[in-house]
Amino acid sequence: MLKNECAKEDIKPIFGVEGYYTPKIEEMMKPVKQRNEEAEEVAIKAGVYSRDQIDKFKTKDKIALHKMYGYDMDDFHILFMAKDQEGWKNLVKLQSESSRLCTFNGRYHCDMNLIEKYHKGIICTTACVGSFPAQRIAWNKYKEANDYITKMY
Repeated sequence: MLKNECAKEDIKPIFGVEGYYTPKIEEMMKPVKQRNEEAEEVAIKAGVYSRDQIDKFKTKDKIALHKMYGYDMDDFHILFMAKDQEGWKNLVKLQSESSRLCTFNGRYHCDMNLIEKYHKGIICTTACVGSFPAQRIAWNKYKEANDYITKMY
């Protein structure tokens, strides 16, 4: 139906999906309790706090510690568009696997491994200033931005 309506108006539709990128999907999909415990262990191994000190922390202090030493749970906009039939099939697979592996805050997430697995026939853009490379540049992390862009190219 859509194809016919677009053809009448000489419009070529572009099918795509907005997603969210995270550098390490396996970290984002861990349960909160596990991520928090791992953050505490990182702080202890770094010699910043002892277990006894952490156990005496108030909730707000533990939250700050988890944020500082835990996996960065920020996610970054990414836009995928199918450029052909193979791309459409890969777009469906990418979205399906993202939803199965890591839905966080109602959003499907992917990482570079998943993108590499389903990249054929797909055009990828950074989507907006909320993208991974844009945020890395804003945070003066130019090498991380360059590495990401180079992998995508």
